Amino acid sequence: MTRALDRSPGGESFRRITDALTLLSGPGRRSGKWVKFRCPTHDDKNPSLGVTYDAAKGRTQLRCFGSCDDTTILAALTHLTTWRKVEPRANSTARLTCTPR
Repeated sequence: MTRALDRSPGGESFRRITDALTLLSGPGRRSGKWVKFRCPTHDDKNPSLGVTYDAAKGRTQLRCFGSCDDTTILAALTHLTTWRKVEPRANSTARLTCTPR
């Protein structure tokens, strides 16, 4: 698989999420600290789902700038990809634990 963007600063959860989103909607586009993709939970003509990795806190963050809930996004990724389980912690910007099938 050809990588369209440099993901070297990200952690494992960042890589897994961006790989899944790349499979679903093509390569992401850098926008500041975010890599933006088309959101898998709504009809997205312009990429509105941002993914970033905060190395200082050791966590990956998801944010749909079209207001989709991150739990819904993770559920859609789980359903649409080969992941068995993706669990956000208590708040919406928490670290993600991803378990591939």
